[in-house]
Amino acid sequence: MDPNALSGELESRPVVVHEGDDDIPLIAFLNVILRYRRVILLATVAGVAATVVTGLLFGGYRAQAVFAPVMGAQSPLGDVAGLAAKFGINVAGAVGSPVGFYADLPTTDGLLSQLAETRFSFAADANGQDTLSGTLVVLLKASGDTPEELLQDAVDRLQRKVDVTSDLGAGTVTVKVVAPWPALAEKMTRRVLDLVNVFNVEQLQSQARAERAFIEDRMHAAQGELEDAENQLEAFLRQNRTYQTSPKLTIEAGRLQRRIDLRQQTYTTLVGEYEEARIREIRNTPVITIVDPPEGSARVRFKVVVLVLVGLMAGAASGVLLAFLLEYFAGLRRERSSEFETLQGLLASAQRELRLHRFLPKRGPTGPGGSSPGD
Repeated sequence: MDPNALSGELESRPVVVHEGDDDIPLIAFLNVILRYRRVILLATVAGVAATVVTGLLFGGYRAQAVFAPVMGAQSPLGDVAGLAAKFGINVAGAVGSPVGFYADLPTTDGLLSQLAETRFSFAADANGQDTLSGTLVVLLKASGDTPEELLQDAVDRLQRKVDVTSDLGAGTVTVKVVAPWPALAEKMTRRVLDLVNVFNVEQLQSQARAERAFIEDRMHAAQGELEDAENQLEAFLRQNRTYQTSPKLTIEAGRLQRRIDLRQQTYTTLVGEYEEARIREIRNTPVITIVDPPEGSARVRFKVVVLVLVGLMAGAASGVLLAFLLEYFAGLRRERSSEFETLQGLLASAQRELRLHRFLPKRGPTGPGGSSPGD
């Protein structure tokens, strides 16, 4: 028998695939992978390179700092609790946790607006030769038509770049700030801590100022009441020089003296509180304790190992998808080979016409009788 005839007969026979044979899809999958292994490898390498470059260029740097709010009478929330504790009332839960308060404070629009308007000057490279300066509105390339819109856009960007977490058990607050440059990230974190402290100091000074004004008014009133009580005793003694011989006058004199003693005690207490309020009014002692400073904490936001793993998965998935797309178009071309041959012929003919038209001499304008001027 002719081997060619036998081969043609075998090729013409239909291939029977049993429905229960699960190895055929797996084999077909492996065939596609191995057939387009170079495409998958190139896509994987490109995915890793693109992911690493994008992560390093646009991921930025993250700096962090940890601080602990000062608990007690110096804290704005501690004043209320301390006052209530004198009367045996526990209002720690009612006034809220100071840690939770300080965890929400750095992400408020008011504080972020001050952060956005702060002018920073820092080294953009490790050598310190390239120095950049400007507000965050400029450095973050905020968009807007008016200064208000520019500031609001910068605040919106900072909402995504400033992250604050709290540990109620340890009583600490962690601030993390992301920026395109490591030095800027550290300076922004330090500025957040300064703004939190400035807010607290101003809050305490404002509270002490109001308290000082109230105590001052009360002190003047107590001084007047003391003078009135002393004047009443003086008038009584002038009218009753020998009051000791009368039990009734003796009791009245004792009553007037006790009133003076009470007014004297109240006045003395208010004078002491007034002096303390004046000291608190001008005090600028920080009310937060820096546990971990931000200087030297800037790190690349995304680690290279993580970027490589993500790039491997994304690149390999893209390569496999591209391989199956190429396999699909190759099968489509085999099924409709005549249409593809016709398309190739038309493309080749169009290409020849374009090439021929490029080298043809340009014809000038024709004169009367259909001849050119040079004929």
